Amino acid sequence: TYSREAFEMLREGLDPAVIEHVGKATGMPMGPFEVADMVGIDTAHKISHATLKEVGAEALKAKGENIENLEIFDWIVEKEGRIGQKGGKGFYDYEGRKPTKLWDGLYQRFPKGKKEADTAEMRKRFLHIQAIETIRCMEEGVVMAADDADVG
Repeated sequence: TYSREAFEMLREGLDPAVIEHVGKATGMPMGPFEVADMVGIDTAHKISHATLKEVGAEALKAKGENIENLEIFDWIVEKEGRIGQKGGKGFYDYEGRKPTKLWDGLYQRFPKGKKEADTAEMRKRFLHIQAIETIRCMEEGVVMAADDADVG
């Protein structure tokens, strides 16, 4: 949910570096693009497409998913060959396993400055989407209490 909200912000034209910084400023140990790289963009790509095939676009939309975010996965994995930290390149460029800087290709595909960054609003969005997911997990019995969802 954290990285997914970052993809929304990226598509809206917010600066990738600001998105990453605000994610950390919200209290997260890593920015959302670094998290996506660590998980593996290719893994998220495969899971997203398998889920879309299994349940369909309408079911995903009903759960609040924006299937247009799949275009980001398609572009970065299939076209650019960037699979994340394990491949040495993802949303970040890497030296070994250490991220060095956000990949310049993000700025070419998603030019910064198309939308003015309201960092307070961005923080609210990051927290809000996670609160919604916590509620979903409670409703579906994945966790029994909100504290159970806050173990990371």
